[in-house]
Amino acid sequence: MSLSCPPPEINVVGKQAFALARNINTLFIPNATITANAAPNEQNQQHNNEQETLIYVCQNQQCALPTANFADFIKLLTK
Repeated sequence: MSLSCPPPEINVVGKQAFALARNINTLFIPNATITANAAPNEQNQQHNNEQETLIYVCQNQQCALPTANFADFIKLLTK
């Protein structure tokens, strides 16, 4: 993540959202906004048929595809 880029917005959605958001909070991500939502809703169900916990990373008004893999999440932050 470049210093000239705006801070990322990280949205964690799914049954384990709060636990995963706590893990993300232990990382040093300056000025990041982290939100968690464990409540199912129609939009989440469209993207997530298996009800796994997904991480969405948005930056500069663009969002990457969601990932359920923590290692892939870290790669998204370092792009």
